[in-house]
Amino acid sequence: MYNFFFQLLFPLIFTNMIGMVDVEATVTSGGPSGQSGAIRWGIACGLRSFVSQDMVDKMRIAGLLQLDYRKHERKKPGQAGARKKYTWKKR
Repeated sequence: MYNFFFQLLFPLIFTNMIGMVDVEATVTSGGPSGQSGAIRWGIACGLRSFVSQDMVDKMRIAGLLQLDYRKHERKKPGQAGARKKYTWKKR
């Protein structure tokens, strides 16, 4: 739980804007880690208009402005899941 909280506050701590802005976010679907990552990315993108260009470059180097493009892998036919196979029986 603490890790998700720190992940949310990291863009504000990094830009020294903690206590200066109010954040209200609504996120649907996904797990806690994915939701906190989405809120973190949204906060970082929103802070770009309040900080200098030099700070935006530092945020980009720190990875705050990089979107995570990974998706859920689909289930394949003839398999138990996306990568898991059914148990093979010789007889």
